[in-house]
Amino acid sequence: MIFYKITAEPQQIEIPRENFEKRTWAMKLRPIAHKFNENSEHKAALCICEISHDSMILAAVIDAEYVMSHRAAELAEKFLIQSKIPADKIVAEEVGYSELYDLIDSADDNNFIYSRSQFFDACSIDTDLFRSRRSFEDRIVTKKSTAQSLKTVAWKNFCDTDLNPEIDRICTPPVAVENVLRHPVHYMFRFDSEKNIQPIVEGALSLLRENNRLISARYLDFKAPILSGDSDIDRLRAMYETLGGGAAVISFFGFQVKEDEYMTSPETVVTKACELALEFRKKVLTVFCLNKTDEKTKTILYGCMGDIPLVEISTASVDHATARKHLAAMAKENGLTPDKTLYVPLADRNAFYNGNDLNKAFDSWYHLTLKTKIFPQYASISTSRAIAAKAPPKGSAFDELERMIGLSEAKKVITDALNYFKIQKLYGSRGIVSERPAMHMVFTGNPGTAKTTAARLFARIMKENNLLSVGEVVEVGRADLVGRYVGWTAKIVKEKFRAAKGSVLFIDEAYSLVDDRNGLYGDEAINTIVQEMENQREDMVVIFAGYPDKMEEFLDKNPGLRSRIAFHVPFPNYSPFELYSILELMCEKQKVRIGEGAKEKVYRIFEQAAKQQDFGNGRFVRNLLESAKLRQASRLVKTDCEKITDDELFTLTAEDFEYTPQTPRLPQKSVLGFCG
Repeated sequence: MIFYKITAEPQQIEIPRENFEKRTWAMKLRPIAHKFNENSEHKAALCICEISHDSMILAAVIDAEYVMSHRAAELAEKFLIQSKIPADKIVAEEVGYSELYDLIDSADDNNFIYSRSQFFDACSIDTDLFRSRRSFEDRIVTKKSTAQSLKTVAWKNFCDTDLNPEIDRICTPPVAVENVLRHPVHYMFRFDSEKNIQPIVEGALSLLRENNRLISARYLDFKAPILSGDSDIDRLRAMYETLGGGAAVISFFGFQVKEDEYMTSPETVVTKACELALEFRKKVLTVFCLNKTDEKTKTILYGCMGDIPLVEISTASVDHATARKHLAAMAKENGLTPDKTLYVPLADRNAFYNGNDLNKAFDSWYHLTLKTKIFPQYASISTSRAIAAKAPPKGSAFDELERMIGLSEAKKVITDALNYFKIQKLYGSRGIVSERPAMHMVFTGNPGTAKTTAARLFARIMKENNLLSVGEVVEVGRADLVGRYVGWTAKIVKEKFRAAKGSVLFIDEAYSLVDDRNGLYGDEAINTIVQEMENQREDMVVIFAGYPDKMEEFLDKNPGLRSRIAFHVPFPNYSPFELYSILELMCEKQKVRIGEGAKEKVYRIFEQAAKQQDFGNGRFVRNLLESAKLRQASRLVKTDCEKITDDELFTLTAEDFEYTPQTPRLPQKSVLGFCG
């Protein structure tokens, strides 16, 4: 179906001026229009929407096969003659779904049709399509393309190697010309960026229309990632039914093939899209768009499309010389003269560069040139990104980290890591090609040294400084990663990584994965972790935590794991002074205070406890405080409760703090033989 807005100038006709008489006059035209539209010869439905003495607007829905051999304006003229409204200067303009709906609304309001639903029923159009537009856009190709203009656009978008041969094939006339809709091939566009794909797709559709491979300029732009189930797939089918002579562009950008309990699985979405493409293949051209790295969806598409050929158009990286030509062309297109600084990001003459690399390089050079050469009065003004890079880490989480007792070395490494990530983003903004740095870390320290607390704060800091998109912490241990049966572990690990996307995955005591007799499953977990760390490096941090000596042994056993870790953050034991400061903070939060004479005793306790083999650091302080509050309660209840003052109630004295060092257990000697 092709939708038209038709304008005309009525000739020698009297139209009532009063609204009531005009509506009555319009109602008399309904049977004529209804009879015309029921005539199967026309394969069309038309109606008058608005009319005055010097202008008229009509809406038309015409079958694509009819349009192949007839002009829409001729059919409109025939309709108006039967309606006894002669007109000239009849012009037909193709429109999209929304504009057609508005035109039919106007016809209904002005009484030219029995009802909106009756008109759409006559066209076999599902009006529910208008009620939800969240999953698709109805577009009209307005710009006309030539073979040369499209080849120029292809070169600029790094897809000329694949697209140019197809341009030549499109422009080659068929051996026999028949008035039959047919598509010898359909298309798969694989690009690095979704924003660069639309001008290429529209240019190709325009060229196809110029060469009579498409009858309609209308195409459907459908976003697969927001499909919520069968209802959206049914809506896609209904849209296909209206697209005869046009095209359906189905985008899988941002699409991940994975199972979801509450949604139709993505495999099913891809399969259903292919089923529709196959069902309507003669009348509707289907164009699949996906990310160049999405091999999974590509494989499913090829598997489902069967005997239908797919022409694959993909972006390609270019060598050093071609990259220079692209940058120079970008500069000239923007009215600027290329200079040496434009080519600084192309330092490696043996490297290959993609479109994203060169676009970033040019944008950085363009703004720098604009600021320093075109408007030199702004040369001394620093860029926002440079100011942001120099700025100290921001946010309440960083302030909390800074207020924590001790951890001076951990704070320094975390600050260095943040600065490093900022500079990497600055490199990217300048178009300097560098591999995305891994942000993964190891936290080493004894229990109670605030490793988990620091990880939670680090996640928030990364979020507050726009270095992670979500900024939560997903905490896991061996029991959360290792499955009970063969094959379960890899799936469980991948699920945890998906849950931690945009956040921090905190793996506590990671060495426990491989330090027992169930090493087979642990090895599966480690191998999957290494793989996912590489796959999810764009927006995720993995932090391994545990005892220093065991973590070193663990990393020595897994060179692939060690190579993917950028930062090692030590968490040493707290000194007695730091432990007392932690105790004071805890007391402050719990609205209690340490009485006179108790400080010296608490210091001695911390000095003794720190020498113990299983010293708990911050956990020991928390337990000591809770024990002191219990002893205080026992002490106070032995007195006259009515005479207890507020000061006594909120003060911990020296006798409330008690600690008995544990005596190390000596190994028992084994005795062989019999006892008599």
